[in-house]
Amino acid sequence: MQPEERVQAFIADFHRSQSELKKHPDDAQQFDRWYALVEALDKAHFIDQGGIELSQVIHGGESPHTLAAEPIVNVKRADGCVFVETRVDEAVETFYEYELREVSAGDWRIARLREFLDPADAPFMDEDERDEFQNAKLHPLKKLSAEEAGVEGDRLFAAGRSVKLEKKKDTIEVRSVGMLSVTTGILVVGDLAYGPYVLSPVGQRVPPGNYPAEVATAFKRNLALRVRLSEQKVVKWHPADMGEDGGHVIGVDAGNVAIMDLAAIATLNARDKERTFDLHTRASERPRSRMLSLVGNNDTVVVDSGWGDGSYPVYWGVDANGRPAVLLVDFRLLAED
Repeated sequence: MQPEERVQAFIADFHRSQSELKKHPDDAQQFDRWYALVEALDKAHFIDQGGIELSQVIHGGESPHTLAAEPIVNVKRADGCVFVETRVDEAVETFYEYELREVSAGDWRIARLREFLDPADAPFMDEDERDEFQNAKLHPLKKLSAEEAGVEGDRLFAAGRSVKLEKKKDTIEVRSVGMLSVTTGILVVGDLAYGPYVLSPVGQRVPPGNYPAEVATAFKRNLALRVRLSEQKVVKWHPADMGEDGGHVIGVDAGNVAIMDLAAIATLNARDKERTFDLHTRASERPRSRMLSLVGNNDTVVVDSGWGDGSYPVYWGVDANGRPAVLLVDFRLLAED
């Protein structure tokens, strides 16, 4: 099948599978039944098990994919792939992008299916958001609150240190993720799975350069993420304020935290962000941590966020001259330690 034919065949088969599932709404084996239906869809239309993740969601209402309601609106070729974009006009307009590869002469299969709220070529940041990030206010370094006065970021990265979690014991391991490339001096922190509204520029500027990014791990989870901005010793910790309200805590809803240079997202489009973020979400190692190249080489570091979804504080570690030496995200795994 050609790319457009393959997409239309998948949509038709998905709708039939959804209709088959709805015949047994109260079946105790519904999840097993749906997984079997998705396995058949994957075998018929996908490569590299690109369709198996469809089994993670059971749609209780109408099928999200129907030929009548999901027209093809754009087709692009790039990097040996074909990208077929469709649009569903419902209460919330949704765009689907099918990435297809040719597995044999004239036979195209779906490698990935992505969902967007905007066209795939739409910019990740609109003009107003870009101006807001580029002109983000500087925030003076403040004292830690009484509750956080005991922050010891260096101890989170004390390799070999014995730590306890409930009744379990482990030792801290420090892993190098790579060198973070900073060109604008504006660092942005947040959950990379969503849009700019969940990202925040930290309230200090750093010199352009390449800085070591590291994670501390224990109990098969990431304890903390840091970017070392100098070799100077940290003598004091401060909240890394990111907004007018002095907030230094980031919300996570997709189990990851990223630190990036503003240049990584200022000119990015939705498709390239999702394609690159896939490298993290589809990685097999646990806990995950890796460098991404959203626009420039190694302009983003992204890691699994400790317990997963939640709220995590961000700190500046400053040297004896008051200059930022470390940017730290504490995943609060050892909050009771």
